[in-house]
Amino acid sequence: ALGRPGAMSGGAVIWFVIAGFLVGIGMVWLYAAIRPRYGAGPRTAICAGIGVWFFIYLVSLVGGYPLHLWPTRLVAIATVVGFFEYAVAGLAGGWAYKEG
Repeated sequence: ALGRPGAMSGGAVIWFVIAGFLVGIGMVWLYAAIRPRYGAGPRTAICAGIGVWFFIYLVSLVGGYPLHLWPTRLVAIATVVGFFEYAVAGLAGGWAYKEG
């Protein structure tokens, strides 16, 4: 727990919602950026989601692993779940994206 209280404040929840929203916008931007090269569709949207997962999720979890803040099993589960979470989010963002 690193000596911190276990409960999250309302401000922390708002911070995480805003951060998640900004990551989603970045994911849709990445989809729009790679769409001309890879073509429109679910495969490209999943690639955008996995690209964002790599930089946001994988690098931060694996990068912090040597600090031993979290158990190995938790890091492994979070990494795998995050992979599918971001792939589905990429699909949703690609589905919602429309060219002007």
